[in-house]
Amino acid sequence: MSDHQQYERIYNFLSSLKCADDKVAEIKDVYVDIINSKRRLHAIKSIKDLLKILQKRDHINPEKIGALIGLAECFDGIPFETFTAANTVNNNQNVNGNIIYVTQPSPNLVLPRLPPDLRERVYQVIASDIGKKWTDFARALHVPEGYIDELYYAQRNCHNRVYEILRYHQERCDPRLWRSSLLDALTKARRNDLMQRVQTIFDTHYP
Repeated sequence: MSDHQQYERIYNFLSSLKCADDKVAEIKDVYVDIINSKRRLHAIKSIKDLLKILQKRDHINPEKIGALIGLAECFDGIPFETFTAANTVNNNQNVNGNIIYVTQPSPNLVLPRLPPDLRERVYQVIASDIGKKWTDFARALHVPEGYIDELYYAQRNCHNRVYEILRYHQERCDPRLWRSSLLDALTKARRNDLMQRVQTIFDTHYP
């Protein structure tokens, strides 16, 4: 499956999710800096609305599929590899918190199932601005050289490479050391500006 096909599949899946207002508000809050408009923010009433705005802002597109998957991670407990969303309610309906979906097989769509928190905001900051220092950042996170080379050839843009690096690190890092290891890696990559921005996010939301 091509990046474009995978992007469309995930985009359509998320667009059809039905969420309560408080869940939509929670996810909107992650993207406040990217939306950068109180009027636009207020106009977002659904995940479909949010996706349209993020696409207009060029935060998500087929070449930035990592950012779209990052948004999907905001939904805790939806088994993406097994279920596909529905716009209507039927007898096969399941309710997961504030989200409605139905049990329909969805082969080849496997997304991470990670707890919702502010990780996506941190990842946005790093992936958007790390630039040419992405390899130094990866090495500081102890990502193997072979995997770095693989990402270089497999991913066409830096944004996606960094998302893959962050996910690789997340899967292998002791959760107790996750924050400190990211900050340390940014420092070692000589991106103290990014380190300070990420530290501010942590300080604000993890007192």
